[in-house]
Amino acid sequence: MHSDHRDVVRESNGKVLLSIRVQPRSRQNAIAGVRDKSLLVKVNAPPVDGAANEAVIALLAKALDLPKSTFSVSQGARSREKTVKVEHLNVDDVLKLLQKYF
Repeated sequence: MHSDHRDVVRESNGKVLLSIRVQPRSRQNAIAGVRDKSLLVKVNAPPVDGAANEAVIALLAKALDLPKSTFSVSQGARSREKTVKVEHLNVDDVLKLLQKYF
């Protein structure tokens, strides 16, 4: 695992956390790799009334083939820089699922 990936996916107090940078109002919904020690997630949704947060969770769930309930925004709900908590998986599992985006 590269050091960049440790910054993106980490474990804290037994929870797996993803560092995410959101780019709202993008042309398409996509995971666009790693930028500045965060997973860059592009969503068409505007950053209004939690729409971008919902779009981020929906995109992660679809991309990683996991239920939406697996993900929750634990920090940065009103910011582009977010921390998303991943339930029921360990760091290695999440890294394997995200490998194609690194």
